[in-house]
Amino acid sequence: MQRIFTAVLHRANKHILSFDFFKSAVLCLILGGTLLWGYYVHNYKAVFPLTIGALLAYFPNIEGSQRHRIIGIVIGFAWSFLMLAVQISLFDTPKWFHFSVMLTFVFITSMVAVYGLRGGSISFGGLFAIVSSYGIHAMGLKHAESLELVLAGGVTYIILSGISQFFYQGHHIRSMLADCVELTAEYYRKLEQQVWDNQDLESDILHIESRLNTFHEVLRSALLNKEGRLLSSNKTRRLYLIFKEIIDLYEMALAAHHDLEQAREHFNGTEPLVKPYREFTLMIVEELDRFGELLRLNRNFAVKPQLQTKLLEAEENLKPLLRSRSREAHERLLILRSLIDLKTKQLNRLNVISKHYENLFFTEKIRAQGDARFITPQDYSFKILLSNLNFESSIFRHSVRLCVAIAICFLLQDVISAENTSWIIATCIVVLRPNYGLTRSRAFNRIGGTLLGGVITLAILYLTDYKPLLLGIAGVSLTLGFSYVATRYLLASTYITLAIMMLYVAFTGRSFDLVVYRVFYTFIGSAIGLFTIYFIFPVWEKESIFTAIEKAIDANRRYLDAVNVLYETKEPVDTEFKLVRKEAFVKNGNLYEAFQRMKDDPKSKRSQLSNSYAVVLLSHSLVKGIAAYSTYIQGHQTTGISNDFRAVMGYIRDQLQVAADLMEGLPDAKPMVDEPLTALESLDKYYYGLSQLRELELESGVAQMSYETSVKLQEGRMILDQVKAIKSLAENTLQMCRVLKRG
Repeated sequence: MQRIFTAVLHRANKHILSFDFFKSAVLCLILGGTLLWGYYVHNYKAVFPLTIGALLAYFPNIEGSQRHRIIGIVIGFAWSFLMLAVQISLFDTPKWFHFSVMLTFVFITSMVAVYGLRGGSISFGGLFAIVSSYGIHAMGLKHAESLELVLAGGVTYIILSGISQFFYQGHHIRSMLADCVELTAEYYRKLEQQVWDNQDLESDILHIESRLNTFHEVLRSALLNKEGRLLSSNKTRRLYLIFKEIIDLYEMALAAHHDLEQAREHFNGTEPLVKPYREFTLMIVEELDRFGELLRLNRNFAVKPQLQTKLLEAEENLKPLLRSRSREAHERLLILRSLIDLKTKQLNRLNVISKHYENLFFTEKIRAQGDARFITPQDYSFKILLSNLNFESSIFRHSVRLCVAIAICFLLQDVISAENTSWIIATCIVVLRPNYGLTRSRAFNRIGGTLLGGVITLAILYLTDYKPLLLGIAGVSLTLGFSYVATRYLLASTYITLAIMMLYVAFTGRSFDLVVYRVFYTFIGSAIGLFTIYFIFPVWEKESIFTAIEKAIDANRRYLDAVNVLYETKEPVDTEFKLVRKEAFVKNGNLYEAFQRMKDDPKSKRSQLSNSYAVVLLSHSLVKGIAAYSTYIQGHQTTGISNDFRAVMGYIRDQLQVAADLMEGLPDAKPMVDEPLTALESLDKYYYGLSQLRELELESGVAQMSYETSVKLQEGRMILDQVKAIKSLAENTLQMCRVLKRG
């Protein structure tokens, strides 16, 4: 019971320290002040436009650098204010004209979402402004007075958000980095459970990888400016260095999968030889979790010495294998030696992170340079908008679909002829998303949250109708509701419904009928959203999954090419290599997200689901295999590349190229490079010769393996195993791509 209570307390504390809660608290501070002012001066009509103004500035406030965030808020509010002003001015025109112009602006505003996440937030703000115009008009204020109040609310939020964020920005970055650290720890934990406990956690692992890619993108934009220079703060530079080490730890986790699979083939998870490695991994996970928590709280962190002790214990376990003359013992020795090398590098990274973090509390200056190429650029040119004005674009279809949904809402409004039917339109805008799975999830969460919020409202009103208490509940509910919008929409819908009900009851005295209307309109709006997403120019993920597969396979091929260059040249890792590595991680994450959207589509619209998932797993295994190959050659002394090795790699590259071409829509073609059976036999003979050399050393009484033999034997065994695994994955990928195309 105490453990559950501690976990809940930790989660609540983590949420309170998050950026979502912070920006929600700033918004609700303004809304609370506005509500109290309106209540005590009895100027209820002015409260609504002031509140809307703050909300219009709140929606485009998303994570990123301080500069991008402020510019996004200003542009988003300006766009929303323009939409609101146009809508209010149309109330004096004929209804048909008002309706036509409104749908035109709905379409234009929806199309702004082509500019990525920030464009999507600006688009939502504009749509919310269009809907809010009906509520503002119903207040009975003059148009100019209403717009002045909206402007005042928006400017107040922009100023207060800018000032508060100036002080919060350091914690904001630390909080995001802490989330990234804890997610990396969870990734290590899941990999360990999957390998040794034989649990099917592949879907969980892919989900974590996708979330990590998102965190990496946001942190890069927060730590680097558009020229790639680090932001001026010395602490920011330190955090950037920690961030780079965390990414390397993540790649090591990917690489560890191959070594762990090899270990599982030769060892039982309960063997004493393996025990130190498993315990070390759990200790790494605990240290990362502890570091994430201390980073969020801005407290000191130092790596526990027990980790080094555990590695020494693992080294001691190797001595009996070193003295053994059996071939099996040599195989087991090489596998454990590779695991020790990997664990040592992980500990070294953790020590470097601890050193950088320790220096956060000192003032000495450091020089650290980023690279703008790591920031995924967003093209805001007008050409992007023009290129999406066709039915091939999912955003264009969504915009048309939204116009149809709002047109249906207006027809129903005339039929129902009831008060507050603009709630139907608001529900449509919130629920209707570009893809079916998210729309369905939002619709059900919206209905469930509204029902739950309504029931809680009636329960509270049964106990008390004391208005100051109702306003207090509304303020707390709004803060919690908006803080959960991006992460847990059911909770967000529940809290926001509760807050709106409390406010309406406090200002109008109505209760039961209000709850009934709210639930009814929410159900109607959600039903319209589901109807339009299914029947009006629907977008099914099976139509675009091939593109995601092609991009992931091509990124894997280029990642493999980059690692081969490192192997051949023996040059240190440079920025170009890291960019290729990042692209492979991102494209595989995008492929998993595309598959998840496909899985959420109706059963009749998701053909070849199992085959698509097979390709997702193959691509994911391939990037892990390449990461293992990359990590080994970066951390070990290696020999030169033979022509046989080049022949095998040329074959693998050809397999991946043909698979990518197939997914791109090109005709199936026979790979240009034949299967390199002779080259593989030569590599096998080379490794067998090294093994024979070691056996001769043992027979001659040499118990301690020579350094040169050790290096060559370990390299020959590990690289050969990795290359064979990558070759098999490439062949299976091409085979499955052919199955997909035939299907």
